[in-house]
Amino acid sequence: MEPYVARGNAFASLHPCTTFQDRREFLEKFSAASYPECGGSASLRDNRRHTHESRDMIEFTLPAMSCGHCVQAITRALQAIDPLAQIRVELDSRHVSVESARDAAEFARALDEAGYPPDPA
Repeated sequence: MEPYVARGNAFASLHPCTTFQDRREFLEKFSAASYPECGGSASLRDNRRHTHESRDMIEFTLPAMSCGHCVQAITRALQAIDPLAQIRVELDSRHVSVESARDAAEFARALDEAGYPPDPA
């Protein structure tokens, strides 16, 4: 089974019927608001380049994750902490990888609040 990968999906909360142009406009507004020191790049490719913090890979094992709905709930909870995080979810192994500049404790707390407490390392 191929793992689900979300890359900086800042418009995940938009309605699924939203057009690509609507999503592009949303992301352009998001970029301008998020990176004023860089002039608010409107380019979709530039979003990661304007992240001025170092990004770390954070690993979690989530024993409570068992289905596609769990994957969606986990992805939403993690993206609420960092909309530009790269998230990789492997349902078979119940493993989640998050590449982000945010602290691992923030993601662990969000997972716990979503009902998917990570195994202690």
